[in-house]
Amino acid sequence: MTQEPRAASKAEQLHGQAVQALSAGKLDEGMALLKKALDNAGSDIARSIILNDLGTAYWQRGQAAMAEKHYAKAAQLAPQNARAVGNYGAFLVEQGRVKEGEPHIRKALADMPDHYKIQNDAGRLAHKKGNLAAAEKFFLESIRLNPSWTNAHINLGDLLTDMGRYAEAEKALQEALKLNPQNAVALNALGKVYTRQKQDEDALECFDDALERNPTLDSAWGRKLNLLERMQRLDEAAATLEKARAACPDSARIIVFAAKLLRRQGKEGEALRLLEKMRPKLKADERLDQSFMWGFFFELGELYDRAGEADKAFECFAKANAGEAAGAQAQALDKGALLRSIEKLREGFTPELAKKPGVVPGGKQTPVFLIGFPRSGTTLLDQILSSHPDIRVADEKPAIDKIAEFVTGIHGPAALGTTPLAGLADFSAAKAEELRKLYFAEHGVTAGAGIFIDKLPLNIIHAGFIKRVFPDAKFILALRHPCDTVLSCFMQRFELNPAMAQFLSLEDAARFYDAVFGLWDHYTKTMPMDVHTIRYEDVVSDFRPTVAALLEFLGVFWNDAVLEYDKTAREKPRINTPSYHQVTQKIYT
Repeated sequence: MTQEPRAASKAEQLHGQAVQALSAGKLDEGMALLKKALDNAGSDIARSIILNDLGTAYWQRGQAAMAEKHYAKAAQLAPQNARAVGNYGAFLVEQGRVKEGEPHIRKALADMPDHYKIQNDAGRLAHKKGNLAAAEKFFLESIRLNPSWTNAHINLGDLLTDMGRYAEAEKALQEALKLNPQNAVALNALGKVYTRQKQDEDALECFDDALERNPTLDSAWGRKLNLLERMQRLDEAAATLEKARAACPDSARIIVFAAKLLRRQGKEGEALRLLEKMRPKLKADERLDQSFMWGFFFELGELYDRAGEADKAFECFAKANAGEAAGAQAQALDKGALLRSIEKLREGFTPELAKKPGVVPGGKQTPVFLIGFPRSGTTLLDQILSSHPDIRVADEKPAIDKIAEFVTGIHGPAALGTTPLAGLADFSAAKAEELRKLYFAEHGVTAGAGIFIDKLPLNIIHAGFIKRVFPDAKFILALRHPCDTVLSCFMQRFELNPAMAQFLSLEDAARFYDAVFGLWDHYTKTMPMDVHTIRYEDVVSDFRPTVAALLEFLGVFWNDAVLEYDKTAREKPRINTPSYHQVTQKIYT
């Protein structure tokens, strides 16, 4: 005799109706039904399930304190409810409370390892902790368990973006959009990928598509606004800011951008007052991610610096850098690897190696290399030289890194600073010619078309390798007082890689500066270098004779166009260094 199915209790009926309402986007109706269901629920497990759903609803509404209260109670009532325990842990992790959230996610994973959402939560935890390889495995397992769940594809794409694997990130996000073309979060994440790759128009299109689907997605507004500002489209940024304020009137991201725009407009006092007023409210807004918080302190620090309040500025920069250093992206980087590579170059680039028979000079195929240390005035020199009609300065492209990778077979971030010492001893003319072709192909230019300047400051690390590929290469060495240089690096927010991560503390920045110029000193003592040294302080205080001497070194005549370098900078679609807003103005001291 078959047993009749048990009739659903009133609590179960109400819960079912609530889930339907929530799935349809009716948040208020769904929450009201959940509260009624909770009043009618009898067992602890039933109450735990409903409390868990209420926690999620409150989180979606942006009420973090209420979300935490309900998640915590759900996990406490029924520790065997792995979904509730996992959600509580995931909530804590997303609030930046990783140590508190980790035990809950680990327990949920042990109790229910085959649940796709718990695997995803474990991936988010690993990502936050900087264990990117583990995070990738968790996200892939979540996708394997439920290939049609969009969130895991988005999280995988976000992870791969942080890992610098942009083609794979784009593929993951396109898969998410194939599953749900209306997903604004996926479109926003794809825009981030395109921004990192400097595909600016594609990025703007993604942000616009995301905002069309969800006008209150403030991170998409923030990314669009910051990109427009980097592209020097300030009028468009101002118009977009008004739309963003209307859509997200209380968004901290939008307020910070408003301050940035005021700074760009010369209204620094007004910008500072805006951020000072906002600062006490930051802790109360638990929806903010840590990356945004550090961006806020970089902006506030810059405003304090411009106001002459050095102590307050330093406090902000120290707080921002310490936060960045503790983040997933920084934790995933091996900062020491670059310093070890530099030391290996000092030991391995011997006088005997330098005296090996050289290859045929490149002649007209030889670029000029603008090198130095970040924040030493290289971007200013770029704009000055770009203003001369007989000179072309390349956008910052790691072409030397690429041909070094070709020789060593080491690719990606691990290749930074890796010069193929073993291959230099028996370097042939044919090999040099092959590498030159690869170099110019990477830049997308034809060799011999006027003076071509490769501006990438940290190519200074590769100077020995450059001399073997281009024996007649000229170098422009940009210098600035070491204290100013190191402090300025500490005060900037760079896109993190093994080199830029050195600037997250003053001690590391100073150590890196010493290592780089120790290597350069070794190169100059080991082999002849055709170098013109130019000091930032001289460009500022004695512009015309300083720049005239540089042009003479390059073999071109003076042209008054170089006096209008700020106009050249404003006409560029995008300047890819932290100095972008400074070089669009006349020199300051």
